[in-house]
Amino acid sequence: MPERNEKGELPIPVEWRSIIYEIVEDIRNRDLRCREVLGCEIKVDPAGVDYIYRNVESYGDLLTRLSSKAWERSCYTWMGGHWELIVDLCTVTEGVSDLALFLDVRDLGKNYCFTVKSAFVP
Repeated sequence: MPERNEKGELPIPVEWRSIIYEIVEDIRNRDLRCREVLGCEIKVDPAGVDYIYRNVESYGDLLTRLSSKAWERSCYTWMGGHWELIVDLCTVTEGVSDLALFLDVRDLGKNYCFTVKSAFVP
């Protein structure tokens, strides 16, 4: 269960990881769009999708599936009304890379809404 803790960064909750995995697969397949995944809503600004694709492509290495090591460096923070997530992405050459995916998550009561914000090197 995700914590509403404003005091610091925490590891990404296990219950969110399969949803984030699907979002990363959508980016890898250039198929990022608004949809439902495992009962959770995925939102993305259509204008921001090309920006995300450009940043991923300009990184200079191909994205690969998230590895278990990606979760060791990824984190989330409660922001008073939603959670902000930073997920380190994996590439073919580097494994866990400096390229990160940024998301907001809102609690909708019975499920969550994941909003894909951006992907870049912080």
